[in-house]
Amino acid sequence: WLLSPDYYADELGELVRHVGWDEYHLFGSSWGTMLAQIYALRQPPGLLSLMLSGPFSDSKLYIDAQWDEETGNLGSMPLFVQGRIRELDRTKNF
Repeated sequence: WLLSPDYYADELGELVRHVGWDEYHLFGSSWGTMLAQIYALRQPPGLLSLMLSGPFSDSKLYIDAQWDEETGNLGSMPLFVQGRIRELDRTKNF
């Protein structure tokens, strides 16, 4: 699959190679923390450190924590968004 996390980790490696960095630090934020971890686990040469902000390490745990059998992941959204989505669903205005 073209847009898998492994694909993006491969692309990151190609970017590092293309710019010619011999040594570098890697910073990942939010979803990028998953990509940075996948990439770092490959132990690429030249990677000096890994910094993570808001780590996203376990997608199954993340999804399970936000999923409700009755409402799906609607409960993880702001209340005004939940209300608007419920109204659109009720009126079939989509």
